[in-house]
Amino acid sequence: MNFFLSLIVIALLICLAFLYDRRFRYRHISGIPGRENLALDDLYNKSYKNDNDVCFAAFKMAFENVSRIFHVPVGSIRKTDRFGNELGKPSPLILGFDSIELEDFYLFVDEKMKTFDMEEYEINVVDDYVRLEAQIQLIKSKNGEPV
Repeated sequence: MNFFLSLIVIALLICLAFLYDRRFRYRHISGIPGRENLALDDLYNKSYKNDNDVCFAAFKMAFENVSRIFHVPVGSIRKTDRFGNELGKPSPLILGFDSIELEDFYLFVDEKMKTFDMEEYEINVVDDYVRLEAQIQLIKSKNGEPV
């Protein structure tokens, strides 16, 4: 009897964890809570228009990659968003582990850095990643590759 009761309790806990975790998996529908969706052009003009180091192509590529990997709309991403906090925050039910999205993102970034023979540096916020993409765009243009 205790065995079956234990199985029922475990099944209920798994169901509760699944339901609670749904809000992390369905961010792509609503975006980041409390955040207005802006057009990509508006985001670029607010953040990088006067920054000669970041072209629109690099900005767009970075924001689209972040959007794809973290399952959030492009318009709800900001350059100050921190990886592991606003983006890729792990479920509180899984202590001590990164989210799958965060692990995928860092693997993606590491692969890009190896491809372009770049020194590794820490990427904590979206702005860090945008600047990495800008450096990659610069390397591509110097090598005569399409940007």
